Amino acid sequence: MFALGMCNLVGAFVQSIPVTGSFSRTAVNSTSGVKTPAGGIATGVLVVLALAFLTPYFTYIPKATLSAVIICAVIFMVEYETIVPVWKVRRLDQLPLWGTFLTCLFWKLEYGILIGVGINLAILLYGVARPKVNVVTVLRKESNEPHYVLVEPRSGLYFPSVDHLRSQVTKAGVGPAGNSVMVVVDCRHFTGVDYTATKGMKSLCQDFEKRHQPLVFTNVTPGVERGLCALIDNIVIAHAPDQFDAAYKGLEVCGAAIGKLEPGTGNDHLFSVSQGTKTPVEDGVKHE
Repeated sequence: MFALGMCNLVGAFVQSIPVTGSFSRTAVNSTSGVKTPAGGIATGVLVVLALAFLTPYFTYIPKATLSAVIICAVIFMVEYETIVPVWKVRRLDQLPLWGTFLTCLFWKLEYGILIGVGINLAILLYGVARPKVNVVTVLRKESNEPHYVLVEPRSGLYFPSVDHLRSQVTKAGVGPAGNSVMVVVDCRHFTGVDYTATKGMKSLCQDFEKRHQPLVFTNVTPGVERGLCALIDNIVIAHAPDQFDAAYKGLEVCGAAIGKLEPGTGNDHLFSVSQGTKTPVEDGVKHE
């Protein structure tokens, strides 16, 4: 009773539905056609009358009978018809479903809920920490020689996924195309970046710089660009495929600490460096 009272007291500040009892009592109210909180008053009156006049007779009721009453009251809550659709939509969702069901059946209800929440959190964290990464080798139009390796992560750039993304980009850089081919990281799915992820990208840029392999970032949003440029001094950012070679060449020619191509008419081949100067870059590379 104390727990129910505290729930209603706190729930009043957040416009919560009035709490009147356990799942089984809520199920009984639902099957009885209760529509308003007045059902709680009727239930309370019946409980008081039962405790006042029927308590001596409760000892003669078998536990199996009480269990049958509860089962009949909550049987509609078992949505067995959703098992097949869940399997068809996403088979991995069967893990929290059956984990919660079996734990509630053979252990306790509260433990089943906690285990179901834990399994769901583990699935979500695994998806964030191990995002899918598409790696495509783009060939030159006039020949079959590799032009660059395009790496496209399918989720955001945050600290749980930075190690996985770094290893995938490194693997793509030393893959079949060889470690002399440019690697382009497509950041279109990056909605934000944190400090740990930025440090990981900084280490990635340093690894590529040590082996003298071009690394270019493209489709970078302004917010992500600010975060990356805040810590990475040698980052190369391009805004179009025909600027990849010019961007990296501009960084080598200018010896800049940070570089970025400025989109716009007449400036597509000008490389802006941190000192504020602009150096024209020859773009004689065959593009795909």
